[in-house]
Amino acid sequence: MPNPALDVTVWRSNPAPISALGRAGVELIKKWACTLDRMGRDRGAATASKRGKMAVYSEARYPHPWGFWATTGWALLSFTAAMLVAMGCAAVWRSLHPGQTLTGALSGPLLLVCTAAAAPVQIGLLALAARLRHWPAGKYLGLTPLQGRWFALGVVCLVIALPTLDLLTHLIGEPIASSFQIESYVSARAAGWLPLLWLTFAVIAPAAEEITFRGFLYRGWAASRLGIFGAILLTSAIWSLLHIQYDWVIILQIFGIGLMLGCFRWLSGSTSLTIILHALMNLWGLLETIVTIEWLS
Repeated sequence: MPNPALDVTVWRSNPAPISALGRAGVELIKKWACTLDRMGRDRGAATASKRGKMAVYSEARYPHPWGFWATTGWALLSFTAAMLVAMGCAAVWRSLHPGQTLTGALSGPLLLVCTAAAAPVQIGLLALAARLRHWPAGKYLGLTPLQGRWFALGVVCLVIALPTLDLLTHLIGEPIASSFQIESYVSARAAGWLPLLWLTFAVIAPAAEEITFRGFLYRGWAASRLGIFGAILLTSAIWSLLHIQYDWVIILQIFGIGLMLGCFRWLSGSTSLTIILHALMNLWGLLETIVTIEWLS
């Protein structure tokens, strides 16, 4: 006897089972489609916000940064250690060049040697402080991958700011290239140390200064009661005042550039960006010096 469930004539004469099965299938497909659509939206939202939230999520795993006074203390310790290394280099230099002063023809080479020797000590102590706080040193100091849009915006700002500052400097009757820049370049060229000059001004000095100010100090001070804007303001002020080799006009310009670099550090979350922008700024200063010496003097 044929099975009614398998009899085609029965299915045709009674389409209710087919209709019920079809409706159930349609509902199941709808549920699957809604689930896949929701998963797609969630994945798209996660991808869109990944750059902005990745740093927050990753840094949330680490302890709170050093407080205001601990941050200040570590920075002073690293600066003092770097100065002791520089003084040691100056003492050795004096012993190798007896009877010669440490200014004039020797100022450029000596400055380069002292900076190249002191910078690794300064950066190393700050990295140690980050590790003692149970952070990866690179993460604490803001040495994160560079984002193209922030780099492009930073270059645009420098292209506008640097010529504008030069124009203002010229209009108030001040030299665009300072005596410090000219003396350092001329003495390094006379001693055959121009490659080290370029390396120091374009790589070593920007890295050491940015890791100290926009990296370590900003990390601790921005997380303190000083806040983000207070940290940007204070780091810019101290950074500019440490450039005592320049006159007040250039110091004010350095303060303004420090504010710009601080804002980029805050918005991008990257000290790597400010290192590169600082290096470009120093390269601009070297080009100004060369033009002044070779064509304008």
